[in-house]
Amino acid sequence: MTNSARRTAPMPSHLLDAAKEAGIDIAKLAGSVELTIEQLQSGLSADEMDRFAKALFAVLPDPAFGLRAGSVQRTSRFGVVGFAAMTSPSLGVALARFARNVPLIWGDHYELKEAADETTVSLHPLAPNLSYQQVKLDFELAGLLSFGRQFMDPALRPLRITVRGPAPSYAARYAEIFQCPVEFDSEHHSITFSRRDLDRPLTSANPQLSPLFEQHAEELLTTLSDTNIAGQVRAALRDMLRGQEPTLASVASVLHLSPRTLQRRLASDKIS
Repeated sequence: MTNSARRTAPMPSHLLDAAKEAGIDIAKLAGSVELTIEQLQSGLSADEMDRFAKALFAVLPDPAFGLRAGSVQRTSRFGVVGFAAMTSPSLGVALARFARNVPLIWGDHYELKEAADETTVSLHPLAPNLSYQQVKLDFELAGLLSFGRQFMDPALRPLRITVRGPAPSYAARYAEIFQCPVEFDSEHHSITFSRRDLDRPLTSANPQLSPLFEQHAEELLTTLSDTNIAGQVRAALRDMLRGQEPTLASVASVLHLSPRTLQRRLASDKIS
């Protein structure tokens, strides 16, 4: 079985919810690309997920769908990824957990860059040249802010955001939603929060349940399709080759894994 044919993950439930609310008949759309609702919910290969996503984003009438839907998504529909974040003690810990566990949703990876008074989350898609990538990245970026506003402060504002590529036709929507400076023509979608906001507690924090969700997420990451981990490593190496010397430890740090865990997951796919 090839990498692209291996089972990976279900289609994100929060994306399907948003599509339904936009009037899309999910069952009919799935059938048009030879898939079923059961497959969307149980697990798709990378090729199947790409096939469905292309069909979905092709029929959505609003080019700003990603921003609009990401701003109102329900974090509980992220499954264990959402619950691990929701039960975190602070926004900063929640973002770190999103970065660690997001491969369970998309196969992408998030990079956290910490400074003395701020942290930036950069979104690195597994396949950056997909036809629907802008909408997908908008959805993810708006979702990170939506999470903070839902579980920490409804008035939360980032310090700034960056948007991959040139300003789209709906460029004004970014400022309306994020209420902060926006920089277009950037290499990545990213969002930056102040250290003060990152240290603030979440209203949903739960120290009893938090370690249970984290343990379950770790177990799922360990068994995740090797297609995802290989793509994440390649993306990390591409970034590092612009100026850093890539090592196992540095790549593991970017992917929020221990060097031992990364080495084990690569070895299972016979990748060095």
